[in-house]
Amino acid sequence: AEDTQHIFDLSAGGTVVLPSSQRFTVNHVGAVGDNSTDNLTIFEKAIVVAKASGAELIVPSGTFLFSAELLTGSATGLTIRGTDPQKSKLKFTGATTWGGSLTFAVCDKIVIQDLFLEGTSDDVAGIYVFNGSSNVRVQNCTLANFGATSAGNHGAIELEDVTGIMIANCDVYGGLGGTNSDIRLTNCSDIVCESNLLRSVNGDAIVHANTVNSESIFTFSNNIVRGKVRHGILAAYTVTSEHKLRGSIANNSIYDCKTNGIYVQSGGNPTGEISITGNSVVCCGGEQVGDGAGNSGIHLSGDLGGTLSGNTLVNCGYDTSGVARGTGRGRGILLSFAENWTVSGNTIVNSALHGIGVNESGTLKNILICGNTIVDAVDGLMYLGESHPDDRQVYVLDNTLTCLNIDSRGIYFYETNGNSDIIIKGNVITGLKAGTNKSAILWGVEKYKKVEISNNTFKNWDYALTSTNNATNPNEDWAFGRCVYLDHNTYDNVTTPFNIRKAYIHSAVGAYNRFINTTPGF
Repeated sequence: AEDTQHIFDLSAGGTVVLPSSQRFTVNHVGAVGDNSTDNLTIFEKAIVVAKASGAELIVPSGTFLFSAELLTGSATGLTIRGTDPQKSKLKFTGATTWGGSLTFAVCDKIVIQDLFLEGTSDDVAGIYVFNGSSNVRVQNCTLANFGATSAGNHGAIELEDVTGIMIANCDVYGGLGGTNSDIRLTNCSDIVCESNLLRSVNGDAIVHANTVNSESIFTFSNNIVRGKVRHGILAAYTVTSEHKLRGSIANNSIYDCKTNGIYVQSGGNPTGEISITGNSVVCCGGEQVGDGAGNSGIHLSGDLGGTLSGNTLVNCGYDTSGVARGTGRGRGILLSFAENWTVSGNTIVNSALHGIGVNESGTLKNILICGNTIVDAVDGLMYLGESHPDDRQVYVLDNTLTCLNIDSRGIYFYETNGNSDIIIKGNVITGLKAGTNKSAILWGVEKYKKVEISNNTFKNWDYALTSTNNATNPNEDWAFGRCVYLDHNTYDNVTTPFNIRKAYIHSAVGAYNRFINTTPGF
């Protein structure tokens, strides 16, 4: 219980008598929550008392005004707790020195809970913790109007060089800055960020950016993200191989983010992996904002691998009214400059460009795409292209692709100039067979080391396999790779199975394939 027997008037310089309950209310030390009295000085003195005694500082219902940022200084075991996250309000109206409104530095075991923080200043963080702090918990708080107008780089909740973080059950809204964030974590580790509602109309919802070599562990789960100018969740790492990274992005609901719903970007060969599972990503991607390359529901870029599984991506590249945000943009999943990823069990519906795009303008290595379901009307439900001339491996296994438009193709290879193995096996690719000469699989200009297309089912197509190189020299076996295998496929209701030159094929076509309502031939 709170102490109700002693009134501490610190503003008058009186002697402090600490309550036996180890909790005291700011009203008891002279604070006034009337939305007009400046409480900065009295709160600073109350924090001194709380730090010295270990007592919790309680903020009751009311609007407590501050003319500048509230600095706690170095502290251990400091708790600032409201009685109601909608009514215990700290309102900041002035300029700041350190960029935060409620600011902590060199702190340990900090708890900020059940508070409403409101900002009105430009380019200012709400809660700012930095400089080697540790064990910070921000829970059940509401933050409104931080980073309100400029294109700064602050977060409503911003932590820098902090280890041991819990941010949970917070509601963030109102910020408008183009590169501001709801939650910004820079060079932080041991992070749990869960069950937050992040709905500011600003740059990003959650940013985790590391530029120093250390071990970093994080979990972002069960957050709800709405209406971002750029990214829903951005995880960006510019480090070296000394950096060890383990992360989970799971079961988040991400809606209406213009650039990417989830964007993982890495450089410098960090070790470890990221798991991205069970997320719902709707109406994300399609618009180029700032450095927001990719424009996709989920964009994976760089040399840090992991698992992308069990996610649902709907209407990527479209806004909430169903209008495409940009031309040539909007994939469900994009892997560029990507290595060592398993993409499995995802459901992708109605993307503006491609359901899955792999290696567009960048290298790739050890990519497994398996067990995904893509239902779409785009030209190229799956797109593989533009690799560099190094040894690469891409495996496309056991996916289900259903085309909903007469101009759709299933899998599209284009401008690939690499020394790669491409394995397409066990997929079911269904079209409309509308007489528009579309193919289940289309080859562009390729130089593959090996292409294997086997154990697939092609259903309702004008062509199962087509090459745009048909008019080129049939003796140039590089046009389809040095070794191409077409075995054990099923062709069901296909007008012409092979719209390619027979000389390109390095395995028997007829003996091991099954034809249903289809005449074998080229």
